[in-house]
Amino acid sequence: MIVRILLFVFLLFSPFAFCKKEAIDTAYARVNAIQSPEKKAKAFNSLTELSWRYGNYNKGIFYGNAGLKVSEKYKLHKITGALLNNLGIIYDYKGKYPTALSHFFKALRIQEKINDQGGKAYTLNNIGLIYSNEKNFKDALHYQRRSLYIRKSINDQSGVSSSYNNIGIIYLLQEKHKLALNNFKQSLKIDQILKDTIPMMDGYNNIGICYMNMKQYDSALFYLTKTLELREHYKDLLGIAKAETNIGTVYEETGQFKKAKLAFERGLSIANEIGSIESMVYAHTHLEKIAVLEKDFKTAYTNSVKAVRLQDSISNISNTREETEIALKYKFDKENELKQIKQQRKDLLVQREQEKAKWFIVFLIVFVLLIAFFSYFLFKRWKIAKEQASIIESQKQLVLEKNTEILDSIAYAKRIQTAILPSESLRKELLPPHFIVYEPKDIVAGDFYWIEQLENWTLVAAADCTGHGVPGAMMSVVCHNALNRSVREYGLLLPGEILDKTRELIVQELSKSNEQVNDGMDISLCAWNKTTQQLHWSGANNPLWIIRQSGELEEIKPLKQPIGKYDDYTKFPTHELQYQSGDLLYLFTDGYSDQFGGESGKKFKSKNFKRLLESIASMEMDQQKVELLNMFHSWKGDLEQVDDICIIGLKM
Repeated sequence: MIVRILLFVFLLFSPFAFCKKEAIDTAYARVNAIQSPEKKAKAFNSLTELSWRYGNYNKGIFYGNAGLKVSEKYKLHKITGALLNNLGIIYDYKGKYPTALSHFFKALRIQEKINDQGGKAYTLNNIGLIYSNEKNFKDALHYQRRSLYIRKSINDQSGVSSSYNNIGIIYLLQEKHKLALNNFKQSLKIDQILKDTIPMMDGYNNIGICYMNMKQYDSALFYLTKTLELREHYKDLLGIAKAETNIGTVYEETGQFKKAKLAFERGLSIANEIGSIESMVYAHTHLEKIAVLEKDFKTAYTNSVKAVRLQDSISNISNTREETEIALKYKFDKENELKQIKQQRKDLLVQREQEKAKWFIVFLIVFVLLIAFFSYFLFKRWKIAKEQASIIESQKQLVLEKNTEILDSIAYAKRIQTAILPSESLRKELLPPHFIVYEPKDIVAGDFYWIEQLENWTLVAAADCTGHGVPGAMMSVVCHNALNRSVREYGLLLPGEILDKTRELIVQELSKSNEQVNDGMDISLCAWNKTTQQLHWSGANNPLWIIRQSGELEEIKPLKQPIGKYDDYTKFPTHELQYQSGDLLYLFTDGYSDQFGGESGKKFKSKNFKRLLESIASMEMDQQKVELLNMFHSWKGDLEQVDDICIIGLKM
């Protein structure tokens, strides 16, 4: 033990640095020069442990295998078990679970053989962690409790703390937060008494995660910040990566997306550096969620693809897990089985002649009983299978009925939504030559178009409510009603005033309960007077494009804020324009330009949308609609439609 402590101090204050190859090679050379096989094997074990603690997994594998050559050659069984354990931890962190289990079971066989109780408890603990990762909580608790029992029996307080911590993790994964918190605090209490700072990092981290899941975010941030400070002090790269992503989750849950992104990106950078697949998957998944909320669909798509690819690599490993465990268990039990078989053969050679007749009779009786037993068993299985088939069929019918009911409900919702859209006859009566491209992503949509007549003014709008499908459709009804009230009930004509009043009504409607709802809509709204040829327009996030008779496209930019709850709200201005006969007006949502497609699977983008409209501006309005739809379906190809589409074209 003294030798190990001295070695640790020597390495800590020597030029040894895991990020520099020369220092690593120097450390290997110094250890390899030790003459005593036992001291050399112990030194390699210390280097292996330091490597995984500081996230240098490849060097850890190198040192571990070098140590095994020495310990196995000189039959240093206890050190061999420790080296196998540390190698198993490295493969666990690299996401190679079968390889990790192989090393742990090899270590366990050695430790049971030499009655190394401390080593055995540590190995059982590590096997339990693998089962936790695989969400096999029953077996995970079994191994952790076995480890805890041994550690208590040998008064290993540091080990007892580790077991409480790991049992807490299992309860945390099962969402049994009170049980988890109790175990974590028992673990932390022991570490504080022992003044053992390194395991305290895990204690603070796990308590922080527990509070985060219980939505007590201030407490969660307090403990997660403490663990990050300790991990940075000890340069624990894997721990830093996980702490950063956990802190990012707290900021994400509390709506602080800028801070959340910075934390996830810091964690992802370190996870990429050390090859921690699980941390990379976690960071990419949450960066995708934030990008979707911020409507940055390109970034969301990139993170989604990376997360799926990394998750698939873990899944492929997990698919081989069951076969690996069976093989390992077979090898683990084989030694005892072989010993028993050898002894049985000796006994049989002595007793064979005397008991031959007796065993023959016993064999016949057993054979008959087995036939009877299996006949009964097969009959019962056949009966159970028949009953199960009947249950499955009835459940299948129930699922079909429920699915039909849901589809019927959505279809009826489409009828309701269609009913609030302006009819074709109303469009022909109020609008000049025009077209409307309306392509919902799902059966019902969050996009809608709106037309209203008041005095000598005609109002028309293309609106995009938050979401699509059923949630978007529900939001569209709220927004449609608010537009109607702004004009019909309050008599407003100027688009800017209409949008201000509409926002006020929407916020009022969505604030009636205690639920925090930040939904709203983007819109392009114009009003024109046929008599005076005046054109008024205002927009929230969506612009107005005008193609003059000269062929020049003029863009009127919107105010960059939604119709809904917004912290830095500014009143919407009304743009006063003059139109001439033959001018083309285009109002639209962002679904068309945001569609992924083409040879590279990229977005169509606004600039291509402009070029397309300029190229078809000379066509009749009906033909423009046909060209827009043809281009959309050609661009999209076999990819999924990403959003609702609404485009209104008007020839003044």
